[in-house]
Amino acid sequence: MTSKNRYPGPKPFRTDEKDIFFGRETDIAEFYKYIFLHQSVVLFGKSGYGKSSLINAGIIPLLAEKNKQVHYFEVKFGPYIADSDRFSPIEKVKAVIKEKSSEKSSLVLEKYFQTDGSFWHKLKNYQISHEANEIIFFFDQFEELFTYPEDLILEFKQQLADVLYTTVPTFFRNQEDLLDEEDVSEEFRLNFYQKPEIKVVFAIRSDRLGQLEELKDYHPTILKDCYELKGLDKQGALAAVLEPATIPDEPKGTFKTAAFEIQQDLAEKLVAELQDKNGRVETSTLQIICWQVEDKFVQNWIQEDEKFVLTLEHIDVDGDGEIKDDIESVFNNYYKDTIENKIYPQFKDATYRLVEEVMVQNGQRIPFEYNYLTSVIMVEQLGLPDRKVARKILDILREASLLKVEQDSQKRFMYELGHDTLVEPISKAAKIREEREEQIRAWEEAEKAREEALKSQEEKEKADEQARIAQELTEIAQTEKQKADEQAAKFLVMKRKAEIRSMIAAVFFVIAVITAGTTVYFALKVKEERNNLYKSLVVTKNIIESIQTNDSVNNSASTSAEKTTVQADSIKSNNKSTYKGLLSLLNKIIHFTDTTKISAAPSDTTKIYNQIVQEGNRLIDKNAEEIHLIENDNGKPTSIKIKPIPFDSSLIKGLDEKKQRKRPILNRIKNKLEQ
Repeated sequence: MTSKNRYPGPKPFRTDEKDIFFGRETDIAEFYKYIFLHQSVVLFGKSGYGKSSLINAGIIPLLAEKNKQVHYFEVKFGPYIADSDRFSPIEKVKAVIKEKSSEKSSLVLEKYFQTDGSFWHKLKNYQISHEANEIIFFFDQFEELFTYPEDLILEFKQQLADVLYTTVPTFFRNQEDLLDEEDVSEEFRLNFYQKPEIKVVFAIRSDRLGQLEELKDYHPTILKDCYELKGLDKQGALAAVLEPATIPDEPKGTFKTAAFEIQQDLAEKLVAELQDKNGRVETSTLQIICWQVEDKFVQNWIQEDEKFVLTLEHIDVDGDGEIKDDIESVFNNYYKDTIENKIYPQFKDATYRLVEEVMVQNGQRIPFEYNYLTSVIMVEQLGLPDRKVARKILDILREASLLKVEQDSQKRFMYELGHDTLVEPISKAAKIREEREEQIRAWEEAEKAREEALKSQEEKEKADEQARIAQELTEIAQTEKQKADEQAAKFLVMKRKAEIRSMIAAVFFVIAVITAGTTVYFALKVKEERNNLYKSLVVTKNIIESIQTNDSVNNSASTSAEKTTVQADSIKSNNKSTYKGLLSLLNKIIHFTDTTKISAAPSDTTKIYNQIVQEGNRLIDKNAEEIHLIENDNGKPTSIKIKPIPFDSSLIKGLDEKKQRKRPILNRIKNKLEQ
C-alpha cells in the first residue's frame, strides 16, 4: 500500500480521498439534490475552486452510499492536440462505457440489429445488460470539448442529444420490424423501448461558461440549470486545514505522517492571509500550502509516540510573527520543487525563464497563445529543441497548477499562470534568481578578469622566456655564423689550394703527356733510327762486301789503278744514291751514338770502323731486325719490310780479323762518298 498525503496539494481530490475532503459539506448536499432535480446541470466556478474535487470526493461517494442503483460515468476529454492519438469526444465516452461494461453487454443489440457503434448503441447495450435505469454522466473540465475541431464537437452534441432526448434513434427505428421475429423475447422488446433516466453534469470554468451557447442548437436548455461553486468560506477553509491532520493513521501507513494537530491560531492566520475580498479562499491554493507544510515541516518534527502540534513558530522562518512571507516561501518552494523534480536538467533554465520572465511581467499574469508560446518564445527565444519538448513542459506545469490553459473567443488556446497567489512569490523568485545570476555574472567576469590577468602574466612570462630563448638562439646563431665564416674561409683557402693543386696537376699532367708523347716519339724515333741503322749496317755490309770483292779481284788479277778507277767509277755510277745513303748513315750512326756529327766521311777511318763495330755489336745484342729496302720499278724505295733474321756477325768478325784490310776499305768508302 502506498501512503498518501493528508493534503493532496495541486491535484484534485480522488474518490478514495473522501475521508480527508473537508469544507464542502454544504455544497455536497445542495448539489447532490440539484442533480436529481434536473436532467442536465452545469457546475461552474473559478479555476482552483475545487469542481473536480466536489464531484470525485463529494458527489460520487454520496451516490455510492445512498443510491447504489444509480450508474455513473466520469468523462474527461483532455485538451485537443493535433496529430496525436487522443480519442475524439465521442470515442472517449464510448471508451468509458466499455471500461464499466461486462463482456456480454457489448453484443446485446448485435443479436438482432445491424449496429452503428454510436453513443446510444453502446449505452443501450450497457442499460440492458446491467439493468441500469438511472445513469449519470459527469463531464469534468467540460471546457476542453471546445478545443476540438468543429466536426468532432458537432458529432458529440448530436449523439448526446440522441441519448438524452430520443427513445430510439432513426438508425434503429428503421429496423424495428426485426423485433417481430419469433426468437425476440418480450423482455428484450420492453428493454429496447424503455428509456432510462439519464442525467448529465457539465463541470466548467466560470470564464468559459459562455461557450456552452454553442450546444444550444441541440441542447437549448443547457444553461437553464446551473450551480456555482464558490471559494471556501472561512469555516470551510478552517475545516479543510484542521480536520485532515487529526485523522488517525489507520491502518498504519495509510498516511505519510501520524496524526497531528494544527494550532487554531496558525490555521486562522493562514486562512486570513488567503481570503479574497469576498472572504473566500481558493481551494487549490490552500491545499498546496498545507501539502508543503506537511512535507517540509511536519515530517521533520513529528514523533510517533506523542501528538505533535504545529504552531506558527515551526513555519515562521523569518521570525517576524507573520505568515505572509512564509506562505510566499511555501509557494516559492513548491514552484522550485516542481521544476527541479519534474523537468529534465537541460531544460530547467528555460523553464524558470518561461515562468519568471514570460508568464509574469511587471507583477502581472500575461496570457500567451499556444502556437506562439511554443514555437516563438519557447523554441526560438528560450532555446528548447522543438515544440514537442515545449508542449511536454507546458503539460507538466499545467498538471502542477502552475499554469492553466483557456480558450479565448477566437478559440485560441491561451496559457497563463495558474493562480494570482503565485505572482508575488514567482516575482520574488525571479528577482532572487536575477540577483544570483548577476552575482554569478559578476563572479564570472571577475574570474574571467583574473584568468585573463593570469593568462597575460603567463603570456608575458612566455614572451620573456621566448625572448631569452631567442637571444640564446641569436647568440648561438652568431657563434655558428662565425664558425661557418671560418669554415668558409678555410674552405676558400682549401679551394684555392685545390685549384692550385689542380693547376699544378694539370701542368704536370700536360708535362707528363708531353713527356710521354716525347718519350713515345723519341722511342719511336730511336726505334726508327735503330731500324735505319740496322738497314744501314746491312747496306754497309753489302757495300763493304762489294768493295772487298772488288779489292780481291784487283789483288788477284793485279789490275792496274786505271781498272780500279774504272770499277770505282762503275760503283759510283751504279751506286751513287747508295753512297749518299751510306754517308747519311754514317752521320746518323755517329749522331745516335752521341758522336760528333760529321757532314762527310771522317778522315779517321779507324774511328768510323770502331763505331760501326760497336753499333753492330749493340744491335746484335738487342736482336735487332734486318731491314730490306724494296724498290719499285724506278729504283726508289716504296716501303720497309721488317723481318727478324739473325745478324751475320762474320762481317764484323771479318772486319775485326782484317783490321789492316779494313782501313783501305773504309778509305775507299770515304773516297767514294766524297766523290
